[in-house]
Amino acid sequence: MGNPQPGGYAVESSPCKNTKQILAALFALTGIFWANFFARILLGPLIVPVQQTFAVSISQTGWLFLATSVGYSVSLFGSGCVSSRLTHHKTIVLSLVILSGALAITGMASCCAVMMAGLFLIGIGCGLYLGSGAASITEVVPTEHWGKAFALHEIAPSVALLTAPLMVEAVFLFGNWRTVFFLFAGVCCLMGISYGLFGRAGHFSGRSPNIGNIRIIARKPAFWILTMGFGLSIAMEIGVYNLLPLYFVHDFSLPREEANILLAVSRVLGLLALVGSGWLTDRLGVRLALILFVGCAGLTTIALGWGSLGWVTVMLFVQPIFVVCFFPAGFAALSLIAPSRMNDLAVSLCVTLGGIVGSGVLPLGLTHIADHLGFSWAFTLLGGTMIFCLPLFFRLKAD
Repeated sequence: MGNPQPGGYAVESSPCKNTKQILAALFALTGIFWANFFARILLGPLIVPVQQTFAVSISQTGWLFLATSVGYSVSLFGSGCVSSRLTHHKTIVLSLVILSGALAITGMASCCAVMMAGLFLIGIGCGLYLGSGAASITEVVPTEHWGKAFALHEIAPSVALLTAPLMVEAVFLFGNWRTVFFLFAGVCCLMGISYGLFGRAGHFSGRSPNIGNIRIIARKPAFWILTMGFGLSIAMEIGVYNLLPLYFVHDFSLPREEANILLAVSRVLGLLALVGSGWLTDRLGVRLALILFVGCAGLTTIALGWGSLGWVTVMLFVQPIFVVCFFPAGFAALSLIAPSRMNDLAVSLCVTLGGIVGSGVLPLGLTHIADHLGFSWAFTLLGGTMIFCLPLFFRLKAD
């Protein structure tokens, strides 16, 4: 969920001398981002068999999601310190190596505590990539093509959301949930070795966060409005996505296989909407686009929790359209409100704070509500909170 639009990176002379080399580097980074996001959301399609293996309640599964979120947020915020001591290239390789080991540990987990440790390390590995990936793109892609390059890079999370349930079910034809983690650990290991040997981008150091710049950004009310929006939108995307298999299995008695296939297919419209969201944001303006996306995302999230299986299925396809469209408009707004050359820091702070709330704290709350009041009320409270915050976006000065 999202790419920083770089504004503070020192762009080095490109190591890629022709279009073929530029595209090869860009596709490599997009593939790594896909693997990165895939690892972050892999637990969602696996949560039903994991819950059965460890005999935990719905609310207890929330702590598993929180572990990944905390690791990701801590690592994302500190990634600048790592890349400033290594290089962006070595930081990306380190990210994949940590991911590989963490996925293997998670697959071997004999209890929830060990699994939480593995998921925390998955978050650590994922968080290291984003800043270095964005900086690497700015190095290899000419400035006039950054928009198209980041649009391609941004497709990776949506493709991961679509492919994760399908790949999980493919592995279940011959293995179990542990097999999924082991196989993907091997994939990340191979990607790390390949990028370490052949990756052309990112052979320069990053910058550590500057406390003075953080204070400048934190004083802006618009930053906190957008951070709140990101947190709620991430919860509506990743948080709801992770809970949907449990929702269909527990409330509608769907087999896990059918729930995961439905989950995967429902992401297609969101992927297509992402392509047109930039055009709509340009036509409406950033503020009006955010108001539209925030309001519709809140309403469809509420609607997702009520009605027959047929109605819920329709909302399952509609809700992601408005949620995914928030992110390009949100990043555009951050670029507009951030001081000169602080875009990357503003995005890093926003995604760090919004991520720990949206993919960790709020999903933990949703699982507790679902355990005691039902999934319908969990989705209603999440969507209602977004609508309650909608008036703040009318005051946003981002055009």
